[in-house]
Amino acid sequence: LLQHPNLPNLPIVRFVDEDLSQRMSDYVVAHVTMHHRQYTRFHRDQQARRWSQYYPPAASETTVGIMGMGVLGQDALRRLMPLGFSLTSWSRTPKAIEGVECFAGEEGFEPFLNGTDILVNLLPLTPDTTGILNTETFSKLRRGSFEGGPVIINAARGGHQREADIVKALNDGTLGAASLDVFEVEPLPPSSPLWDIENCYITPHIAAISDEKSGVRYFTQVVEDHRAGRPLINVVDRDRGY
Repeated sequence: LLQHPNLPNLPIVRFVDEDLSQRMSDYVVAHVTMHHRQYTRFHRDQQARRWSQYYPPAASETTVGIMGMGVLGQDALRRLMPLGFSLTSWSRTPKAIEGVECFAGEEGFEPFLNGTDILVNLLPLTPDTTGILNTETFSKLRRGSFEGGPVIINAARGGHQREADIVKALNDGTLGAASLDVFEVEPLPPSSPLWDIENCYITPHIAAISDEKSGVRYFTQVVEDHRAGRPLINVVDRDRGY
């Protein structure tokens, strides 16, 4: 929307909905715990009818790093806290969140990645974040905590990821697994090699679905506030891109 050449110079309001945040956090928690408990390994053993006991690391020994500290990122952190994971965050500007080691800006990106076992992307898509899930990023994630390698989870936008880099990283062991809910082209073409990778978990952009009734109520209130001269909430900063 922000890239549209004829976009008028009027306020743009984001849709923020508690139910949408809940659904997104459900997805993040489900996939974080699935990867922490080494689902790929045990599913592979099941298919081979192989009884091979393996004990995943404790949650406290596993660092989940979330990129993006907006409404969705902070809600996901809140839901993960009771599970005992070591939690870190990375955002454009500094944050202070109790119980979370917070990193910010370009200078904080590499240290954030170096300590991360499971990387969750909930960033807004901007020119600065386009393609951020790439070979260079994957190579800086922490190795050794998980058998097979670190994990990425992308439930933000397909434009954040370089799918050719993900395919390569999953095949050469740079990544141990990936959960992808969004893609560069949607629907994901049947020809995509991602479909064939055992440790790549694909969902069809369903992590957080906006409820139509909630949307109608929300934007009705926005219109009423505008007509009454009340300040608008959740206004997009065009310079930042979100």
